[in-house]
Amino acid sequence: DCLAPEYRRCLVRLSDGGRDAAIVREFDVEAKVFVDGGFELPEAKSGLVWADHDTLLVSTDWGGGTLTTSGYPYVVKRWKRGQPLAQAQELFRGIDSDVGVFPVSFRDRDGSELLLVQRAETFFESSFHVVDGNRLLQLPLPRRAEVIDYWAGQVIVSLQEDWSVGGHTYASGSVVSFPLATLLASGAMDAQTLYAPGLREAFQGFRGSKSVAWVLVSENVVTRAYRYAFERGAWRRLDAVDLPAGSQVSLGAIREDDDRAFLYAEGFVTPRSLYVAGREGAPRKIDEMPARFDASRTVVEQYEAKSKDGAKVPYFVVRPKDMEFDGSAPTLLYAYGGFQVSMTPAYSGTLGRLWLEDGGVYALANIRGGGEFG
Repeated sequence: DCLAPEYRRCLVRLSDGGRDAAIVREFDVEAKVFVDGGFELPEAKSGLVWADHDTLLVSTDWGGGTLTTSGYPYVVKRWKRGQPLAQAQELFRGIDSDVGVFPVSFRDRDGSELLLVQRAETFFESSFHVVDGNRLLQLPLPRRAEVIDYWAGQVIVSLQEDWSVGGHTYASGSVVSFPLATLLASGAMDAQTLYAPGLREAFQGFRGSKSVAWVLVSENVVTRAYRYAFERGAWRRLDAVDLPAGSQVSLGAIREDDDRAFLYAEGFVTPRSLYVAGREGAPRKIDEMPARFDASRTVVEQYEAKSKDGAKVPYFVVRPKDMEFDGSAPTLLYAYGGFQVSMTPAYSGTLGRLWLEDGGVYALANIRGGGEFG
């Protein structure tokens, strides 16, 4: 976790054997050494972010029963450089029945910061508190909502339940924004819609570059990327990023000082590929993983099964093009419905080489419990 904009001082997590608890030490990238007398935390399940060059916001095991029953910290403190850890100033305290309490940081394209304390009361429910100097201001958001970014002066929020504010109700699954400056000055939530889901759509991700925001949307289980702009105080969808049809798209690295972004695309029969895109025009392929099986005789289809209550449950079928529909084709059916984890098209050399090439059929069902539709 490196301090912008120089990215010279970094907080490095060192995990003994891959355990969740880790030691944290400050590292100087240019000098290639750990900083003598720098920030250092003993082994714990810690959360920490840079507030500035000489200040961290830290949640860790402070001793004296400061961990939740889940084993995560519920006290956040402000820790100054050169200050003994025991003298850090307490900012926020949750309770031991919380999942955990953690500091969160977002950096806008102009270099301004949004510092938050997130109190995770349950696995899916949180409250968010803006750190404004020594003042903490709780955001009046629903419990099933998440602050996901801070861009163009707007706090970006993903909703997992309806939210009524300012005489308007924003539907679950929507992404809304509000100006941080207005909130801090007057407490007003001047909210507006960035994205509202259509039928069988779900929001999947947001990242902002210099003048364009990149938004991922799942459309009937297949994710697409769109370019958005925030101009004259309003959001506007510019266009869709032109990537191969049927590909599952994800975001890679994005620059803050221009509008270049890396995007990944892959499918059941197309290896993972890396593209670079700008504010306008088609993306350019940079590289791709090698093909691990012969997909020339394979076709990908999508169908729906009607459940007992009438809901239409989508599923993919990957099969030989010349397959006889006589019920004899050996088939692997996979599904997972839980924790809002989506089952999406993905390339597998093992499945292709050892099953599809031999005439096997693979079916992936998007059963309920996942996040395909929010």
